Amino acid sequence: MKNIDMLWELQQLDNKIIEIEKDAGIIDLKNDVASYKETYNKLLISTKQIAEQYKEKDAQATQLKLEIIDITSKIADTEEKLYAGEITKPKALSQLQKEIDDGKALLEENNKSLELLRSENFTYIKQIKRYKAKLEHIKVKVNECNNMLDEKMRSTEEELAHIQMSIEALKESLLPDEVKFYYTKKANIYPVVVPYKEDSCEGCQMQFSMIFTQSIEKYNLKSCTCENCGRLIIVIKEQEQEQEQEQEQEAQV
Repeated sequence: MKNIDMLWELQQLDNKIIEIEKDAGIIDLKNDVASYKETYNKLLISTKQIAEQYKEKDAQATQLKLEIIDITSKIADTEEKLYAGEITKPKALSQLQKEIDDGKALLEENNKSLELLRSENFTYIKQIKRYKAKLEHIKVKVNECNNMLDEKMRSTEEELAHIQMSIEALKESLLPDEVKFYYTKKANIYPVVVPYKEDSCEGCQMQFSMIFTQSIEKYNLKSCTCENCGRLIIVIKEQEQEQEQEQEQEAQV
C-alpha cells in the first residue's frame, strides 16, 4: 500500500475529530439519539402489531354480535310457535323445546366469547395507549438531544472545520483507490491502520505468525497487512514512536 504515512496521518486526524466530539459530549448524544430511535422503531412495530390484533378481534366481535342477534331472533320465533298452541303433537313440541334449549346454549357460549373478545380488546387498547405515550416521550427526548447536539456542534464547529480542511487536503494528495480503500475499511473496522507491535495486531489482537514477523524484520518493511483482519500495519521506527509519544504528552498537558 503506497502512502501508508499519509493514511496513518489521515487516521490521526479522524481520531482528533473523535476525541473532540467525545470530550464535548457529542458522541454520547449521538449514541443516545441512535438508542432512542431504535427503541422508537421497536415500539412502533409492536404498536402496529397490537393494532392489527385489535382489528382482528374487533371483526370477530362484530360477527359474534350479528350471530347473537340472529340466534336471539330464532329463539323468540321458536318460543312463539311453542306457546301459540297451534302445535300439539308431543314430538313436535319436544323438537321445538330442544331448538330453544340449543339456541340458548349457543347464545350463552357466544356471549361468553364476546365478553372474552371485549376483554382482550380492552387490554389491546390499554397497551396501544401506553405505547403511544412512550413513543411521544421518546420524540421529546430525541428533540432534546438533537437541540443539545446542535449546540455542542456549534461550539466545536470551528475546530472541527479546521481538521476537516486538513483531511480534505490529505485526500487530494492520495490516490482515489487509496481513499476508497480507507473509507470502505473504516465503515467495517476501525482503526484501519495500526502500529506494528511485534507480537500481535493491535486491531484484532490476533498473534502474528513467526514467518510474518520474520518477513517484516528481514525485509525491513515499512507496512504490511494483518493476516487475520486485513488492517494496514505501519512499522514505526523507535525514534518516530518516541516523537509521537512526546507529542501526545504535550497535547495532554
